[in-house]
Parts: sequence; structure tokens; C-alpha cells
Amino acid sequence: MDIILYGAVGLFILLSLASWRRCARLKGEVERLERGTDELRAFVNVSHERMKSEILSRVQTELRRREGGPAFHRDMSVGEAMKLHPQAAAVMAGFHLGGCSSCSISDNHILGDAARDYGVNIDRLLTALNGLFDGTTKTPEDGPHAHAGSMLQIQAVK
Repeated sequence: MDIILYGAVGLFILLSLASWRRCARLKGEVERLERGTDELRAFVNVSHERMKSEILSRVQTELRRREGGPAFHRDMSVGEAMKLHPQAAAVMAGFHLGGCSSCSISDNHILGDAARDYGVNIDRLLTALNGLFDGTTKTPEDGPHAHAGSMLQIQAVK
């Protein structure tokens, strides 16, 4: 009788250990999934904020354009300016604003602040950037109208 009892206790201990190990593995898996869920939630939140900011910026730019105002303005971010026109980066590089290894300008940097920080005349920069839309600013990519020795040319509007 004692052997049966010892056998049953031993079997119960083995089953308990196996169950305990399985619970530990499941707990680890749940923790891993929770971390992944938290990372995904953070990524979605950042993406949502970026999309919201980009949409708002585009709507504001379009409204400004429809009202006859300039598309580029001092309060927009460098990233917004870069997305607004494919040649914006070339114009900004012509003012030595971004594009070189010594500049630490990020997409979130405000255009007016970046110009001030790097000693760039914001009015001239905005004139050149807005000239991309009305044809008064030419970049090397525009072909034979650009000066061979300079990054950009601003033509006088008459």
C-alpha cells in the first residue's frame, strides 16, 4: 500500500513540476507579447501624430495658397518645406542650410529658427523657396537656365 502511495505522490510531484514549468513558459510568452503590444502601441501613436501633423500642414499650406499667400513660410518645419516641393532641398542647400555634414538641422526644425541659427536671411530664403512655384527660382536640375557655377538663381520678377 505504501508503494502505491509513494508512487501516487511521486506522480503528483512530477505533474506539478511539469505544470509549473509550463506556467513559467506561458508567463514568459505573455510578458513578451505585452512588450510587443506596448512597442506597437507606441509606434502607432507616433505614426498617428506624424500623419495628423502632415495632413494639418498640407491643409494649411493649401488654404494659404488658395488665399494667395506664400506656400513656404517661416513657421513651417524643414520637413514640411522638403515635402512641399521636390527642389526645396536644392534651394536650401544653395543658402548653405542643411545638406552638409556640419549642419545639424532636422526635419522638425522650424524654418525661421533654422535660418536665424545659421545666419541665413529668412526673407531671401522664403523668396527663393516660393519662387519654385512661380518659376522665379531656378535650380541646377532645371537645365540651361541655371548658372553653371551656382546652386540656384533667383530671377527678378517684373
